[in-house]
Amino acid sequence: MKFFISFVFTILFLQNLSGQTQLQGYVTDPEGEALEDINILVYLSSSKVMVAFAVSNDKGYFQTKVNSASDSLEIVLSSIHCREEHRRIANISQTLQFELEYDVKQLDAFTVMARPIERYGDTITYLVSSFAGKEDRAIEDVLRRMPGIDIEPDGKILYQGLPLQKFYVEGLDLMNGRYGVISKNLPHGTVGAVEILENHQPLRILKDRVYSQQASLNLKLKKDITSTGTAKLGVGISPFLWDVNITPMTFTKNFQIVTSYQTNNTGNDVSQQLKILTLDEMLQNADRPNENPSILNIQAANAPQIEQNRYLDNKIHFFNFNGLLRMNRDFELRSNLYYVNDQQQQQASLKRSFYTPSDTLSFTENIDNSFQNNYLIGEFTLSRNVKRNYLKNELKIKS
Repeated sequence: MKFFISFVFTILFLQNLSGQTQLQGYVTDPEGEALEDINILVYLSSSKVMVAFAVSNDKGYFQTKVNSASDSLEIVLSSIHCREEHRRIANISQTLQFELEYDVKQLDAFTVMARPIERYGDTITYLVSSFAGKEDRAIEDVLRRMPGIDIEPDGKILYQGLPLQKFYVEGLDLMNGRYGVISKNLPHGTVGAVEILENHQPLRILKDRVYSQQASLNLKLKKDITSTGTAKLGVGISPFLWDVNITPMTFTKNFQIVTSYQTNNTGNDVSQQLKILTLDEMLQNADRPNENPSILNIQAANAPQIEQNRYLDNKIHFFNFNGLLRMNRDFELRSNLYYVNDQQQQQASLKRSFYTPSDTLSFTENIDNSFQNNYLIGEFTLSRNVKRNYLKNELKIKS
């Protein structure tokens, strides 16, 4: 019995050896240099079933075994930097020689999708492309779509119901709280991400010493040097109307400039873009003359409960220049210049009637006002904000 079992295993082993095909060979380039990491795939010629494979070594040599009763085999050599080669061979043990030519392959396109919202510590990052709509123009339009961010009618940005502490572009505070010029005119296509800096302390000397509950906003641009802006010209007749907005912008990490000239008589009060919107600057006195109450005043008509551009009769010219330069030793030099020439007409009529038991008293009040606002504001600031000290030297000019 032992002899019989040994005989059977010997016969099966010999049959297995007789059915195996030894394939070996070399792969070189046209100049005879060995090619490494070339994939050698062996298929049955009658189907797409792979029966063996090998990879060439640093000398271009490969070796593999095939256990199949097929009469012929198909060998495929492939690599990312060489042209693919097919060869049909007989199913016998043999040594092969392959010569491959170099080839440049066009890879299929693919898209890497980033998460729309990411959090890193106290910083929340919104991906602008995930929230932008086809009808959106400026970055303010996209901010309205981001969760946790609201925008009031005057352009003030709120995060979790509270006004912003600071408004930055690439980490620089160019507008000193009057960020409406940027938020309403910066095309959203130039902004890659919006960062919300929670519990932001703008004074570095107070960081980790004085806790802040306010958040700040920082715009991350797609390019290191960005030149963009808004240009719009509109004209209408009967009555003659105009609406012009030319706002070029340039942003880098060390130099930023925003210039704007806007004029219209269509009821758009563009001087609202000068309004201070951040919390720190709102605590100071407002600079616009019509926001400072005086002893004597002109009786104005009550504003109707409709949109302002439906009733405002204006002729406004608005010029704005803002520049910031980051110098050596962390010094920053900033200049902000605003000029407004605004004419507004008001006409209103109010009729009152008092009914008494014996008589009726009626009178009509007519208001016809003409306002002329003409003022210039200039601010020049030298500041240094580092961990060891804080400096802010400011010169203001008002006319």
